[in-house]
Amino acid sequence: MQGAFTAVICSMVMATSPPPNGKAVATLPVHVEGQLGSEWKRALDEGIADGLARGSFRVVATDSTCTERSCFVELAAEVEASYLLRTVVTAEDRNYAVAITLIDGVTGEVTAEASGGCEVCGMQEVRTIVADQAAGLRKKIDALGAGPPFVAIETVPEGAVARIDGEPVGVTPVRYETTEGEHLARVEKDGYVAVERQFIAVAGVDETLKFELEPLPDLRKRYRPWGWIALGAGVGSLAAGATFLALDERPAPGDRCAGNNVDAAGNCRFRYNTLTPGLVLTTAGALLLAGGVIVAIATRPRRRTERRTAWSPAGLGVRARF
Repeated sequence: MQGAFTAVICSMVMATSPPPNGKAVATLPVHVEGQLGSEWKRALDEGIADGLARGSFRVVATDSTCTERSCFVELAAEVEASYLLRTVVTAEDRNYAVAITLIDGVTGEVTAEASGGCEVCGMQEVRTIVADQAAGLRKKIDALGAGPPFVAIETVPEGAVARIDGEPVGVTPVRYETTEGEHLARVEKDGYVAVERQFIAVAGVDETLKFELEPLPDLRKRYRPWGWIALGAGVGSLAAGATFLALDERPAPGDRCAGNNVDAAGNCRFRYNTLTPGLVLTTAGALLLAGGVIVAIATRPRRRTERRTAWSPAGLGVRARF
């Protein structure tokens, strides 16, 4: 029943589509993980049909349950399709996830993917998600073979260094011609957390990746008070250490250095023995003072500067500070 309905829907798509340009897309029955009734499956088929409508390619309905690469290749050859469209819907307690995959009929590899979902939603909402994702892939199918893929990278704020697979491609906003297949985009900017994202580049498709950068925490403000605390403690420790060193071996005050407490050479029997604490306090003070100076310098407020990166046509970056 489901296969017959799919065939009717797809024949309607073919009837309203422009003349085929030689490309054909074979649709596999919607694979449902969970419990969905027949009305739901009809609605999902309708959503796929709506999403693929007006595409410049033929649509071929199949009842295949392929899940392996070799099966995809055989099926595409059998129905003479350039691509296969496989839809998986996961249902759990009125929470739904939709994943639509476009598969190359020659290699059996994934060419493009689209996904969406909703929580506590109804049949019409899920149908709309399926239609929207299928429409997005329809545009990619139409663009296949129309030229090399391009990726535009945008960031908020602008001025981040953009990299594709580790190679610098410019400063955002930037548009870059890449190759088909899976790539890794990365954006970096001073004072912000670097962000990475994987994407699949499709021939003829102009992809846009948008990144919102999060600022790094300002460690200067956090640690600057500790620098001043270390400076104050260092000065105090040095002063105390110097006092103890100055008192070492000095005679005790008052009557303790008189009479029988003084030897024939005039040396007092009772003298200060403060060498050890003096050395300890002096060393600790010097270390605290040095550490406080380092922290104070490292966390000092900086003048606002603007860093700009100019990129030559060869892709080499020259960074200057103004």
